[in-house]
Amino acid sequence: RDLMSGDILQLHCQYDSTNTDRVTHIGLDERTREMCNQYYISTQDLSLECDYDHLTPSPSPTFHLTATKYEASSQLSETVSIGQITGLALDNKHNIYFIHRGRNTFFSRSKLAEDPIVKMSRSFTFLASLGSGLFVVPHGLSIDMHGFLWATDVGLHIVLKIHPDVGEVALQLGIPGRSGLSRSTFDKPTDVAVSPSGEIYVADGYGNSRIVVFSADGGYLREWGSPGSKTGQFQVPHSLVMDSRGLLYVADRENARVQVFDAFGGFKAEWVSRSASHASSAQAEGGASPRPP
Repeated sequence: RDLMSGDILQLHCQYDSTNTDRVTHIGLDERTREMCNQYYISTQDLSLECDYDHLTPSPSPTFHLTATKYEASSQLSETVSIGQITGLALDNKHNIYFIHRGRNTFFSRSKLAEDPIVKMSRSFTFLASLGSGLFVVPHGLSIDMHGFLWATDVGLHIVLKIHPDVGEVALQLGIPGRSGLSRSTFDKPTDVAVSPSGEIYVADGYGNSRIVVFSADGGYLREWGSPGSKTGQFQVPHSLVMDSRGLLYVADRENARVQVFDAFGGFKAEWVSRSASHASSAQAEGGASPRPP
């Protein structure tokens, strides 16, 4: 039968602790590459709680999952049903935009029934919803200096520039439903940043390991990146931010670091998280290293 509210599931995880004498952490953060990778089960309708946050000689921990419904109160309608939220943006009037997947998940193939982009005031009053019929699996959301929204869809392999008031598509990058590694195609693009000069930077993404740059009107300009963990390489470039100096900050998710580049891909800096050092230590000691999805 389907999972019902109040159901409890117990997950069994197998971990090779040979020659390991340190604490092994458990939880949703698969970047440590240590214990259970819960990415697959953390979907829009499930919340996860751990009895313990690390492995001990005591009896195995259990994981309790309960169905959860998310709603936003509204003065314009009774409720707005909200699914898995994957992106957030703030405009110059302090209005909040977020993008969600409604009833869809990362693995869905059909168009969303709900408007995936929701606009709220700084006091969390519902203002509008946008994007009807445009998305299958929304992912990243950002806003440029002119107030246009930029959203990615990892199901359709596209990037959309959207008018924030009427929800119309002003520009589309990528070919809907077609993945690829070319000047005109993406493979699950994750995020967008727009430079002060109007150039468009796309993190591409789950399937490709590159940053692709386009002109303001959508013309291909350049790209850099390849799979790996060396400088200038990526394992899921997941989020982008560009500052006023034109420096691009790339969240290199599975390498657990932020890489900083100039506008042409010149490497400037690397910020490595504690998770990355844990991962390197675990691998060096022969610990398990499950592959992320």
